[in-house]
Order: sequence, then C-alpha cells, then structure tokens
Amino acid sequence: MEEIQQATIIELETQRQHLESMGETLESSGINKTSSASKTTKTDRTAKMSRSMSSIKERSAIGIRQAEFESPVAFYAHLGNHHFEHAGVNQIIIYDSIVTNVGNGYNDSLGAFTAPVDGIYVFSSTMVALQHRNAHSSFFKNSDRINTMFASGVESQYDTSSSTIVLQLSKGDVITVRNGDADTSIHGYDHSSFSGFLLTGLNNNQNVIVDNDAVLQRLEELSQRVDHLESREKLHLQKINDLESRDQLQQATIDKLEKEVQEQRQLIESMEEIQQATIIELETQRQHLESMGETLESSGINKTSSASKTTKTDRTAKMSRSMSSIKERSAMGIRQAEFESPVAFYAHLGNHHFEHAGVNQIIIYDSIVTNVGNGYNDSLGAFTAPVDGIYVFSSTMVALQHRNAHSSFFKNSDRINTMFASGVESQYDTSSSTIVLQLSKGDVITVRNGDADISITGYDHSSFSGFLLTSYSNQNVIVGK
Repeated sequence: MEEIQQATIIELETQRQHLESMGETLESSGINKTSSASKTTKTDRTAKMSRSMSSIKERSAIGIRQAEFESPVAFYAHLGNHHFEHAGVNQIIIYDSIVTNVGNGYNDSLGAFTAPVDGIYVFSSTMVALQHRNAHSSFFKNSDRINTMFASGVESQYDTSSSTIVLQLSKGDVITVRNGDADTSIHGYDHSSFSGFLLTGLNNNQNVIVDNDAVLQRLEELSQRVDHLESREKLHLQKINDLESRDQLQQATIDKLEKEVQEQRQLIESMEEIQQATIIELETQRQHLESMGETLESSGINKTSSASKTTKTDRTAKMSRSMSSIKERSAMGIRQAEFESPVAFYAHLGNHHFEHAGVNQIIIYDSIVTNVGNGYNDSLGAFTAPVDGIYVFSSTMVALQHRNAHSSFFKNSDRINTMFASGVESQYDTSSSTIVLQLSKGDVITVRNGDADISITGYDHSSFSGFLLTSYSNQNVIVGK
C-alpha cells in the first residue's frame, strides 16, 4: 500500500507541475482562451488533486521512490567447493556459486555486477585467509579501487575480514572484488562471499511534454485511484478495530476462566480437608467400637444372641470398608491434582566461567530461563522431583581452551553417566548428553564435575535442563463398595 501511495505522489506531482507550466505557456500565447466555465472546471480538478496529494504525503511514513524502480535488484554469491588459489595482483575474484540473483545483475563467469539502473547500492564481501597466509582484497567501481580488506592466517588459524560499502552508481557501472597481492589464496567452500542490492533508484530528471487534456484526464483517473485507496484504508482500519474488540472479549473470557479455575482449586482443597477430617473421625469411632466390644465380652454383659453379634460384626466390617474407600478416593484425587501441573526447567551458567571445581562438586547453573513448577534450585544447582514419574534431562558442557573436562548426571548420590570434552591448543570443545529417568517424589538430580581443578565455559554456553514426561502412581488402588 505504501509503495503504491509513494509512486502515485510522484506521478501526481510531476504531472501537476507540467500542467501548470503548459497552462501558463498556452495562456501567454493566446491559445488557451477558453470559456470561464472551462477554466473553472480545470482549476477545481487541479485543486482537488493538490489536496489529495497533501493528504497522501501526510499519511506516508517512507521516502518517495520512483515507480520505474519498483523492480528489486539483489544478489549473493560465494566461492564454491574449491579455494581461489595463486591469484595475481588486481585479479578479479570470481564467486562462481550463485545463491541469489534477482534482476540478473551479477555475472558468475566474470565475477562482476553491472548496475541495471541509476541508484544507491549496498555491497558486502567476506574474505577468509588460509592458514599461514595473508590476504588482501578490494572493492572496485569500474577501474577505481574503493577500499581494502586484510586477513592474516597465522600458525594453525584461519582469519576473516569483511566489509560493507554504499555507492551511488549510474546505469552500466561495474562492481568487482579483486585480489591485492601476488600469489594469494583465499578460502572457498562457502566461506568467502560477495553480495549487494539496490537500496533506492534515482530520477533521471528528463523533461516530458504531455498533452494538456490528456494530463487532466490522467489526473482525474489518479484522483479516483486515490479515493479508492482511501476507502480501502478505512476498511482496513475497521477490520483492525473489530480484531481489537475480539481480543478484548477473548481476554475477558480468559480472565473469567482463570477465576473459575482458582475457585475450583480452592474447592478441591476444601474437599480434601473435609475428607481428611472424615477419615480421622471414622478411624476414631472404629477404635472406640472395637474397644467397647472387647470390654463387654470380658465382663460377660455382651452375651447376646448369635444374630446380635453377627449384626455388630457386619457394622464394623462395613465401617472399615467405607473408610478404606474414602481413603483411596481421597488419595487418588490428591495424586490427580498433583499430576496435572507441568514441570520443566532450563538454566545455564551466567556471565562467568565455572572455574577450579573439585571432584564431584555440583555445577551450579545460576541463570534460570525456565522454571515451571519451581523444581530447580539455582542456589544449589539441584532439581527435586515434585511427583513420581518419568523425566527427561539434558546437559551441555563446553571445555575451555587447553583444558579437558568431565561431568556426570547424579541421581541423589548415584552417578548416572559421564560426559567428556577436550579443549586442545586454541580450540574449545563441546559435549552434550540427554537421559531418561524414572524418579520418585523427592529424588534429586544434579550435574557434577568429574576431575580436580576443572573449569567450564560459562556465558550461556553450558546448560542444564529437564522436564516431566509423564507422571504415575506406585500404589495399587482398590475402590471400596
């Protein structure tokens, strides 16, 4: 929408200026001596178009661009599966593997980009020097050097240099990247690249002579087009308002549901308390009943008929079964409430390394990103299982340069596995592990260091995470009558 408005503004402004210029010329030569009514009509049309242009300009948030430059121009190419070796001074580096070439401005046979239109362009290049070698390269506009890049590959290391430039080009200007020194080699295999794109086109400022009536007709058409765009804009605003109203209604519904959930939780807690009180009361009554029965039998007062004894015995058995049923249902309800809540955490070492750790020292991942259920303690570096279930845990450890590192998952005091990373010479190394464990409520999971005086890379590189996959109960549930 904004691009159409911008193009319309430019066309309206250009044609309005030509119309006013031609009107003055025609009036001065006597050719434009039309009736007063005709002059008034044309003046009204011009005034209407000026008002429309002002309205569009106020709504447009982006700079004006020429409609003829709407076609995008962009390319990206890199060295393919080879190095660019033994290059001569000012030899063009041919990036032969094209990824993007919108507008076909880049030629992969010549390694050259040719500007298709006048405009402002942005170019970027990345150069990777091979080990034990230095490398220079430069952007060239036609035959003129623009800048210089340098990369120094020393010892066993590669080196990288990148540069981004902004150029105003005329149609037909050629941009290349050229080697700087004799017998230079540059790393290929997708590492060294050349890219660019047209940021904005520039006006040629050519004078155009148009017919007076044709201009007025075109202005009227453009005015109608502007009115149509304004109508579409109003419709879009109405749709946005409708969506905002729907969002507010949905938020109100969510708030209501959250309130109902909170009320249900409070009701469940109240029911659990009532159930527990009922269990205690039934247990107390059963104990009193058994005690009274024993007392009566020992004193001879309870020598009643067989039917009476059977009745009391049945009552006691029925009471016991009722208590068992209530206990089991209460336990099931509590376990179900516990198992519905999700459990998940992710933490990493913050802006520091974990240095000089001792054997079996717990690695404390002190920067928490996620801790649903609050099972992870960032002061202790420990996760405690809130319910019985099957859990999944992952850890990533990055060894520092010139250092080896071991670490292990521990379940309570038992080692589960071992991870190893070897940082050699000037390189870091990484080791990761994922485990699946069956845990009981209260089990503790930690990640501990393996060797004496070990350091592990921090700054978001080393991490510890886990989640509850599924919960379950270890108890067999028997439901009473």
